[in-house]
Amino acid sequence: MKSFGIDIGSHSIKIAEIESSSSGANLLNYIELPIPMQPNTDVNLAIIDSLRSHFEKVDTTNLQIAVAINQNFVTHRRTFFPFKVRHSIQRALPLEIEDEVPFSPDNAIFDAKILSYQSGGGANVLASISPKDRIAECLQTCKDSGLEPSIVSCETLSYSNLFENWKELPPERTDLLETAFEEEPSDENENSPKQTVPQDASALIHIGHSKTLLMVYQNKELLTCRTISWGGKLLAEEVHKKYQLPLSESIKELESKGFILLSNENH
Repeated sequence: MKSFGIDIGSHSIKIAEIESSSSGANLLNYIELPIPMQPNTDVNLAIIDSLRSHFEKVDTTNLQIAVAINQNFVTHRRTFFPFKVRHSIQRALPLEIEDEVPFSPDNAIFDAKILSYQSGGGANVLASISPKDRIAECLQTCKDSGLEPSIVSCETLSYSNLFENWKELPPERTDLLETAFEEEPSDENENSPKQTVPQDASALIHIGHSKTLLMVYQNKELLTCRTISWGGKLLAEEVHKKYQLPLSESIKELESKGFILLSNENH
């Protein structure tokens, strides 16, 4: 069975064609369609035209299509439930985090990703919340493009799937909510708590055009996700200022010659 994954970014549209088999999944094709950056351009119309042009020769019958909603329109909260049944978690989710987010089931979609089960009972959960109007906009863009998505996901969880055994049941372990963010007295004031760094923690960073996605893991379990308003566009603007190049040319130069220096060794 073939599937298409579509990520509509602020700089380009990424489309991946995947074919599943008994041995796993194979990437058949990947393309990136640029989004026009010229002033007075109707960006949404340009996105629809690009998607229509790409899929006009594709038979979308029985085709699985997954679309990623912009991460700027999704917020995450990690919480714990004293039970493990997903249906019960999904039903109780809005009430559990209503004091932490300015949304309700009337104006937003709530979903839950079970990260792990606690050995003593219960589940560690990462809640994802997105306004209904933003999801409606995404679905309308797909409809106008002649597409009917089977899945609407978000960028962070989609990237995280690359590093998790998502085909297996969530692992059973102790509650990381208590161990990952322990507070201890600071050196300056014994009564003033400070947040300690989680043991065995790691971070996955994805630098996009207008934003950067941060995913934090402990023992290969996703702890939280964050969106940082910084991306390649700001780097291109610095190239534009320094070398007096048009912004469009600066972006091309950054894409063709850009690199990230992670170490000063041998430089």
